Amino acid sequence: MIRSLVVFCIVLVALGNPKKALVDPCCHNCTLPKVKYYSIDKTFNQCGECCMDPKDYPKFKIFEPGLTLATDNTPCSDHNYGKYVKTETHGIPGILSITLDMYAPNSTRS
Repeated sequence: MIRSLVVFCIVLVALGNPKKALVDPCCHNCTLPKVKYYSIDKTFNQCGECCMDPKDYPKFKIFEPGLTLATDNTPCSDHNYGKYVKTETHGIPGILSITLDMYAPNSTRS
């Protein structure tokens, strides 16, 4: 039981820390069985998109309460987060990790 709790805490901390930044977007088009999910982080004012197998949704929903199934291929842009920033992999590779594209808000005119 204690070992499971320790592993859970390590994964929780790791999912909040980017492990690898990629240069090109990974997640514009998803290949089945993966489908697109997104989450808007109001604290850091960014949106993330990922391709994920729906069977993994419950695992990641624990760490990302705002995780939502996308209804189209541009959920972040649809929510005015259209400026691509970077692609990161969060988590512990081989145990529990996800690669996602991060988007900033669209520029607004003053």
